[in-house]
Amino acid sequence: MKYNLRQIIGAAVIDYPQFLINTRQRGSWVRIVNRTNRTLYDPSGKGVAIDEPWSSDIHICRVFPKLGKPVFNQAIKDWPFRLLDKREKSGNVDLSFIIPHRGVDRLPILSTVIKSIFGQRGVSVECVVVEQNQAQEAHDLPEGVRVVHLPDPAGSTSWQKCWAFNEGVKMAKGDIVVCHDGDIIVPEGYGHEILNLLKTSGYDVAFPQRFLFYLSKDESERLVNTGRLQRNCTPVRINQNWRGGTLAIRKDAYFRIGGFDERFTGWSGEDLEFYDRCLVLNGYRFGYIPFIHLWHPEQPTKRGEGREANFDFSNKIMSVPREKRIIHLKELQKL
Repeated sequence: MKYNLRQIIGAAVIDYPQFLINTRQRGSWVRIVNRTNRTLYDPSGKGVAIDEPWSSDIHICRVFPKLGKPVFNQAIKDWPFRLLDKREKSGNVDLSFIIPHRGVDRLPILSTVIKSIFGQRGVSVECVVVEQNQAQEAHDLPEGVRVVHLPDPAGSTSWQKCWAFNEGVKMAKGDIVVCHDGDIIVPEGYGHEILNLLKTSGYDVAFPQRFLFYLSKDESERLVNTGRLQRNCTPVRINQNWRGGTLAIRKDAYFRIGGFDERFTGWSGEDLEFYDRCLVLNGYRFGYIPFIHLWHPEQPTKRGEGREANFDFSNKIMSVPREKRIIHLKELQKL
């Protein structure tokens, strides 16, 4: 995207001074926001919430892309990432990561995501991959992952992400589940933070994600191939206030609000709808943890007519009050 002179001067004069402060003080990167954002701060001083319905990119890093590098470096310094080739042996499972998957093209990316999950410190995790293909194709994944091959019983050729999440949560061994996308790697302290929020602090659901750093194609391939994260790379996007991608919730609370709505197929706003129903729960919604998105070709339904049709369907579903949707889903799915 190209910016005009007025926008460039505005970013340099208005946004840059505060940006500079927030990249020089350790931990202050969390407080980088856009000047138009309605921002809420955790009373404990730990996290930031953007009180807006949609996600947005950090504007100054769009105008001046190289400024994304110091934000990224500060974030991964505070929240290191660790990739392990296999699950460490442990006792009872504290957290169950559930990842829907389909096809073979993204298997290298999925493997890298699983390795980051196995790299969690101070918590016992399992990773359940729910494979939707009619024929099983998810082979050669990191040792210790549970691959559950569940072809859609209706024989559907469309992506049934919500159905896969619901089936995976039923099989989870942990009392806490993390509904997670197969293209987002997690820092080594994520699981421990989730455990503190949902067990120690007593929340039902937690959304502690602050930034989603989008890596370029080259940087993503380098990470997938080497298993090492380069400190000096420049993210192509820094996204905030994103509702999907990763969501931690107590297993009993998941069923209490009806699970994911299986009427959604393909990419059609299922994350936003589920997040909306989560608002009836006791939730933590201040972000302070960074995540990394690995590059892959974009889904066709996220653009053009398919995108508009998905939004129309999502808006129709969400026009019904969330309490009524919960009742309907619990009756429909018999959870």
